[in-house]
Amino acid sequence: MTKIIMLAPFPDSSQLTEFAKQEYCHLTDLTVLGTDTGLNVMTSYYHIEYHLAPILHKAIESERRGNCDAVIIGCFGDPGSEGAGSGTHQSGALQR
Repeated sequence: MTKIIMLAPFPDSSQLTEFAKQEYCHLTDLTVLGTDTGLNVMTSYYHIEYHLAPILHKAIESERRGNCDAVIIGCFGDPGSEGAGSGTHQSGALQR
Protein backbone atom coordinates (compact mmCIF):
# COMPACT_ATOMS: atom_id res chain seq x y z
CA MET A 1 0.00 0.00 0.00
CA THR A 2 1.23 3.49 -0.83
CA LYS A 3 1.85 5.72 2.18
CA ILE A 4 1.11 9.39 1.52
CA ILE A 5 1.70 12.27 3.91
CA MET A 6 -0.33 15.43 3.49
CA LEU A 7 1.74 18.13 5.11
CA ALA A 8 -0.40 20.95 6.47
CA PRO A 9 1.58 24.20 6.55
CA PHE A 10 0.47 24.89 10.12
CA PRO A 11 1.65 23.54 13.47
CA ASP A 12 0.45 20.06 14.37
CA SER A 13 -1.46 21.62 17.30
CA SER A 14 -3.34 24.05 15.01
CA GLN A 15 -7.12 23.81 14.65
CA LEU A 16 -6.66 23.82 10.87
CA THR A 17 -4.36 20.81 11.00
CA GLU A 18 -6.71 19.03 13.38
CA PHE A 19 -9.63 19.74 11.02
CA ALA A 20 -7.70 18.22 8.09
CA LYS A 21 -6.89 15.14 10.18
CA GLN A 22 -10.56 14.63 10.96
CA GLU A 23 -11.71 15.25 7.40
CA TYR A 24 -9.28 12.76 5.85
CA CYS A 25 -9.17 10.10 8.59
CA HIS A 26 -11.16 7.68 6.40
CA LEU A 27 -8.33 7.53 3.85
CA THR A 28 -6.16 4.75 5.21
CA ASP A 29 -3.17 5.49 2.97
CA LEU A 30 -3.08 9.21 3.91
CA THR A 31 -1.60 10.66 7.08
CA VAL A 32 -2.01 14.36 7.83
CA LEU A 33 0.90 15.99 9.64
CA GLY A 34 1.46 19.55 10.71
CA THR A 35 4.75 21.33 11.14
CA ASP A 36 6.66 21.43 14.41
CA THR A 37 6.55 25.24 14.56
CA GLY A 38 4.79 28.07 12.79
CA LEU A 39 1.81 30.37 12.89
CA ASN A 40 -1.86 29.42 12.89
CA VAL A 41 -2.63 31.67 9.92
CA MET A 42 -1.52 32.13 6.34
CA THR A 43 -3.03 35.29 4.93
CA SER A 44 -0.05 37.12 3.46
CA TYR A 45 3.23 36.57 1.65
CA TYR A 46 4.97 37.11 4.97
CA HIS A 47 3.10 34.14 6.45
CA ILE A 48 3.92 31.96 3.44
CA GLU A 49 7.63 32.77 3.70
CA TYR A 50 7.53 32.27 7.47
CA HIS A 51 6.26 28.71 7.02
CA LEU A 52 8.78 27.60 4.39
CA ALA A 53 11.45 26.38 6.81
CA PRO A 54 9.05 24.28 8.94
CA ILE A 55 7.51 22.78 5.76
CA LEU A 56 10.94 21.88 4.36
CA HIS A 57 12.07 20.43 7.66
CA LYS A 58 9.00 18.21 8.04
CA ALA A 59 9.11 16.98 4.43
CA ILE A 60 12.79 16.05 4.68
CA GLU A 61 12.29 14.48 8.12
CA SER A 62 9.41 12.35 6.78
CA GLU A 63 11.54 11.08 3.92
CA ARG A 64 14.51 10.39 6.18
CA ARG A 65 12.33 8.28 8.48
CA GLY A 66 11.06 6.33 5.49
CA ASN A 67 7.46 6.59 6.58
CA CYS A 68 6.06 7.79 3.26
CA ASP A 69 6.11 7.17 -0.47
CA ALA A 70 4.89 10.67 -1.29
CA VAL A 71 4.38 14.05 0.37
CA ILE A 72 1.59 16.44 -0.55
CA ILE A 73 1.66 20.01 0.70
CA GLY A 74 -1.91 20.77 1.69
CA CYS A 75 -1.96 24.45 0.81
CA PHE A 76 -2.96 26.41 -2.28
CA GLY A 77 0.18 27.21 -4.25
CA ASP A 78 2.20 24.42 -2.61
CA PRO A 79 4.55 26.69 -0.62
CA GLY A 80 7.91 25.04 -0.17
CA SER A 81 7.40 22.36 -2.80
CA GLU A 82 10.40 23.40 -4.91
CA GLY A 83 12.76 23.32 -1.95
CA ALA A 84 11.26 20.18 -0.47
CA GLY A 85 11.48 18.44 -3.84
CA SER A 86 15.18 19.27 -3.97
CA GLY A 87 15.71 18.26 -0.34
CA THR A 88 13.94 14.92 -0.71
CA HIS A 89 15.84 13.89 -3.81
CA GLN A 90 16.91 10.50 -2.45
CA SER A 91 13.53 8.84 -2.71
CA GLY A 92 11.76 11.43 -4.82
CA ALA A 93 8.96 11.48 -2.24
CA LEU A 94 8.04 15.03 -3.17
CA GLN A 95 8.14 15.81 -6.87
CA ARG A 96 6.49 18.67 -8.70
